[in-house]
Amino acid sequence: SLKTQEVEKHLAKSSVQEEELKRDLEKLEGETKEYEVELAKVNKEAAELEESEQKYWEKISELESRLLETEEENGKVKNALAYFSQEYQRLAGINVISDNFKITCPERVAAINGFRLGRLQTEDVTLV
Repeated sequence: SLKTQEVEKHLAKSSVQEEELKRDLEKLEGETKEYEVELAKVNKEAAELEESEQKYWEKISELESRLLETEEENGKVKNALAYFSQEYQRLAGINVISDNFKITCPERVAAINGFRLGRLQTEDVTLV
């Protein structure tokens, strides 16, 4: 009968379509597995990059900390140098002998802290 032939044609056509769809499904499942493998690789690489970036920032932080410590130490050294340079200038201007001993030369005889010293050609000089 005509209906049976149409049904059989339709069934045959549906079977072909089903086979095509199964092949397409298998192909898509294969592609999905490939994409999942690729995604796993990309995720692993991303995790490695994040870990590398974390280590990088830790190193940057450590170096910045060391830089601040070095700059602080450098500032201390500069302050100490300025202080000691000032002290040197102050001490260079001090005459220890003049500060400790009053040296005068009244009349013709020199005196250190009031004690007269030396000799004149014509007379001896007494200490007092």
